[in-house]
Amino acid sequence: MCAQSGSRVLLVDGDLRKPTLHRIFGLDNQRGLTTTMIEGKSLADVAIPTRVPNLSVVVSGPLPPNHAELAASRRMHDLMEAATRVFDLIVIDTPPVLSVSDAVALAAQMDGVILVVRGGKTSAEAARRAAEQIDAVKGRILGVLLNRVDARNSGYYADHGRYYDAYYGSDHKG
Repeated sequence: MCAQSGSRVLLVDGDLRKPTLHRIFGLDNQRGLTTTMIEGKSLADVAIPTRVPNLSVVVSGPLPPNHAELAASRRMHDLMEAATRVFDLIVIDTPPVLSVSDAVALAAQMDGVILVVRGGKTSAEAARRAAEQIDAVKGRILGVLLNRVDARNSGYYADHGRYYDAYYGSDHKG
């Protein structure tokens, strides 16, 4: 949405254990975040424009043995700071907060965090613990994104669907 409204957006694959953005966008994963850290390049140097105007992607690059160290490094901080001069919004996809320390290390360096929780799977206790870990490093949670929710089978929408079917009949295409 931000890119479509004209903001320059950079999406970074910060999951240095199980990266996925290169597969989602159909990109090669040979040069990316890890290579910028080693070669001294900027994120803008390796950012790949997508079909969405104003949206660029930085893939993870080759997987390093020292994931958490890289995430918490001064070099990572400097990369992100330099990228803010080129991009209006930088979104970093990280591994789950409770699984590994990388996400918490990155949260400490960012302006804000959007905590993603999986509908029907992530317990309230797990979400609370993740928020506490982010808070412990002075991370700022901007909001929570509820992921993988089947609105047809839960809450308001399920009730609305039953009402709709009862009123119109389940075969109505209205």
